Amino acid sequence: MVSRVDIARTLLDLGLKPRFKGFGVLIQVLLLTTADPSTLYGITTVVYPTVAQDIGIKAASVERNIRTALLSTAFRTGTPLAQKLFYDYDMLDTPTNSEFISIVTLYLLTNIASHPEAYDVNQASNNM
Repeated sequence: MVSRVDIARTLLDLGLKPRFKGFGVLIQVLLLTTADPSTLYGITTVVYPTVAQDIGIKAASVERNIRTALLSTAFRTGTPLAQKLFYDYDMLDTPTNSEFISIVTLYLLTNIASHPEAYDVNQASNNM
């Protein structure tokens, strides 16, 4: 299972900044999509309304907050993880919200959920 901490760490590794409302919104969205990947087929019809209701905002605000976070972030400067996941995009070509959510969801499910030791801080300190 993917935790809130795993998601936040991944977003930070992608260069997203927590000062944007979209950062927190993306955490909620990714919690939902990693728990039930079939929701990826209904980003605007299922995910946005569900998250909006959970956090008390409008579905349009969910979409706008995510878009603002993606457009206003260091994600576009090419952190190593961003280069790995979004190699098809250049600095002027930001993925759509749905593309970003889908790619990051699949990354979390295939790299974090299947290898939880990758983010195990205790294991890292034991190897020192």
